[in-house]
Amino acid sequence: MKKESHIIISFIIMLICLVACEESILLEYKTIYGGDKIVVHGFISQQDGVNVIVKKTVPPDGVTTNDIIENADVELFENNHKLFSLIRKDDYLYHAPDTFMPKMGAAYHLEISSPGMPKAITSVQLIFAPTPLDSVKLFVEDLTYFSNIVAYFNHSQNSEKAYYLNVTHYHNGSIDSADLWWNSKNLFSFAGLIDNINDGPNAIEHSVNKMYEFDSILVKFFTLSPDLKKFLKTYKDYDSSCEDPYFETVYPVYSNVTNGNGIFASYSYYPIFVRKDNIVTIIHEE
Repeated sequence: MKKESHIIISFIIMLICLVACEESILLEYKTIYGGDKIVVHGFISQQDGVNVIVKKTVPPDGVTTNDIIENADVELFENNHKLFSLIRKDDYLYHAPDTFMPKMGAAYHLEISSPGMPKAITSVQLIFAPTPLDSVKLFVEDLTYFSNIVAYFNHSQNSEKAYYLNVTHYHNGSIDSADLWWNSKNLFSFAGLIDNINDGPNAIEHSVNKMYEFDSILVKFFTLSPDLKKFLKTYKDYDSSCEDPYFETVYPVYSNVTNGNGIFASYSYYPIFVRKDNIVTIIHEE
């Protein structure tokens, strides 16, 4: 009797932030299930060190739900030389010692192993300097709720990197409660990806709600590695193709993990404070 091959689909749950898992916002997408494999979602930067979420695929049988790997060994390599194993913080999160500082220009990758599963190896990520901001201004439109942060910068010629803008409101030295909630749950979102930038001088806008009470704004201008850019772009395509019934196929999400699934990527960011005395008011004349 001729055997028929079956493609089994499983859910890969990717954590888009690096906080306690029960407080995290999840990105869910489907992939082909071919047995238990390691799932990786992690970042490396000079500003934030190394933070990695590790879990395993779950078969779509409706019975097995445990995605925790109890005995994973997450090894960090620098220029193909092993440095150390990451420290396990909770069921999912692993991180480097607080004293560790990735070296500018060095190449890092992860190797994650656990009995009964193939060793997962990520692609190499370079540590690079952030793209600096030339200036930042807040434009407020009079008699409306509209205002915009405008950040000015220069994009290097033929660069494959992309950008991401994060804005945090401060009042009397404290972070606005809405920002505190949002920033605790999000590191990157595909909706905030900034790419297709022209070479040379550029200006990008970020809307700000005037209902926020603030006296200053912290702007973090992230420069994303090519792998992180590709991951966010393909997740956006995946999300669109899932939601639109007219798509004939669902686009796959990019992974740079051999023998596993997920993403390990580098980034850097340039921080700058904008105070109220740097606000430009646009007045509508009657």
